[in-house]
Amino acid sequence: METKFIANFVNNICKLKQYEFDIIEKITGIVAMNTFGVYRGTERYSSLLFDKVTLLAHDCDPNTSREIVEDEVIVNGILKKLPAIQIIATRTIECGEVISIYYTKVSENVYDRRKYLKKNFYFDCSCSRCVKELMENIKIKQ
Repeated sequence: METKFIANFVNNICKLKQYEFDIIEKITGIVAMNTFGVYRGTERYSSLLFDKVTLLAHDCDPNTSREIVEDEVIVNGILKKLPAIQIIATRTIECGEVISIYYTKVSENVYDRRKYLKKNFYFDCSCSRCVKELMENIKIKQ
């Protein structure tokens, strides 16, 4: 999601000049970091925001998987099919353990995963899998 494009759209096309460009850009960035893409083939055609799912942590060895599904809901008396998300435990989650999902392709190597997360989510992954793989690579190089 191009935050400058959206901020420009809100300010100039929608004529909502009462909002500062920087504030709109920041809000757009926050929303972009918390949405899930919906794809047709390789083309992203929509973004979905699920408020509870945004609370889940990232891990390169997550204890859940996710799936976008259709859910039937009644809106103003009309049955509609809307996108929903299912979070499925992929292993036993111990009491007190953080529930985690992946933000990147977990099949990638540690360097590519961390590069993607830094570029797209603005953090350096320090999950146990990344730390372990980085330490193994340091030992190999020595």
